[in-house]
Parts: sequence; structure tokens; C-alpha cells
Amino acid sequence: MVAHRLKIQLPIVAGFFALGAFVSPYMALATLNYIMMIAAIRVVNTNRSMHKTLMSLAVASDISLVLILEWQRHAVNTVVGMELGAVQMVHVGTSLAAILLYIPAIGLGLSGGGRVHRAVGYTAFAFRTAGFLTMFSMYTRL
Repeated sequence: MVAHRLKIQLPIVAGFFALGAFVSPYMALATLNYIMMIAAIRVVNTNRSMHKTLMSLAVASDISLVLILEWQRHAVNTVVGMELGAVQMVHVGTSLAAILLYIPAIGLGLSGGGRVHRAVGYTAFAFRTAGFLTMFSMYTRL
């Protein structure tokens, strides 16, 4: 059953590789992270172990991506210097909110937080979705 659900994701992963030809490597990795989050949410009720693995990989990769962007592109200085447009600032704000919400979501998930974990997790995913959708406004900056 779970294998069947993951087979549905294969065309999406193939699309990820095609996407890499049109966007920066950072955006391609962020897209893969987002796909992993969707897959993790889809299997949460049928395979909690896979949910934990996929979500852990996606979150760790997402946080690593933010750190890499700061290290290579000095992202904080760009934001503080007010060098971004309105949509780009929305991207920064929603992405930051998602990253900050990952911490309690992980803690609650590991401690068996149940409904609170789910609420925090879905809120983080909502911010991540907004960050993902506005990410493409950053294309000229990467």
C-alpha cells in the first residue's frame, strides 16, 4: 500500500529533475524538500516510520539550505539592507516562520505530542507552502 503511494510520487521526482534545468540548484533542492514533506504528510497515517524519515530529511535539508544561503550569499545582510521587493520579503518571512516552527514540531513529534504536533506541523507546512510559492520571486537574486 505504501509502496503504491510512493510510486505516485515518482513522476513528481522526475519533474524535479526537469525543474533543475530552469531554476537555480537552491530552488531545485527546495523543491525536492517540499516534495518530501508532501510525501511525509501523505504517509503519516499508514507508516509513521516513513513519515518520520521523510520529514526529518526534508527539515534537515531545508535548514541546511538556509545555512548555505547565508554562508554563500549573506542572506541576512540582503534582508537587513532592504534590497528585496515585497514578494521577496514575504518569501523571507514565511520561510523563517516555517524554520522556527520546525523546532517545536520536531520536539512534539518525538515526545508523542499528538494533536498539538499535528497543529504545529500543519502550520509550519502552511508557512513552508507560502515560502515555496514565493521562492520563485528570488530567481533573479540567485
